[in-house]
Amino acid sequence: RDVTGVQTCALPILIGVLSRADELDGGDPGSLDAARRESVRLGGAAAMGGLHQDWIPVSGLLAVRGQTLRQSEFAALAVLAGLGARDREAALLSPARFMGAELPLNAAERDGLLATFGLGGIRAGVRLILDGATDAPALARALVRRSGLDELREALANRFDGRAGQLKAYSALRTLRAV
Repeated sequence: RDVTGVQTCALPILIGVLSRADELDGGDPGSLDAARRESVRLGGAAAMGGLHQDWIPVSGLLAVRGQTLRQSEFAALAVLAGLGARDREAALLSPARFMGAELPLNAAERDGLLATFGLGGIRAGVRLILDGATDAPALARALVRRSGLDELREALANRFDGRAGQLKAYSALRTLRAV
């Protein structure tokens, strides 16, 4: 309770977003997984002084690509997924190798993929196709799931939706006290 006798939040809440988590370790395919492990470590860090905290790794680029994926982009990623593992891995080592490799995609298609997905996004899209995404809508859903956006939305809803009335009342009381 504060000096006005009003019950206040006993435990402040912190939601941290580890943005661009897919670019950790140079866009390595396991970057998001590494960021998820780091978020668990951060969640238990004593340095936050007792704050309740959630740390959520998010790849905004994957989320956007999942929400705007075109059939032609899916088709190009599917071509890459259809390559032999050795050729595919060699081509996806760096943007320069991707642009210079002998692939069944022309330079404009490759450039378009790099511009919209980045190398990490291309790797993720190809991996998701290899793991079973059979068409553009399935890949789009998988990209959004992989991005961490759903986890962020859920954390925000869990922490704040149920307390909306309490938070509004607390804000109103603070304003009244200031007046």
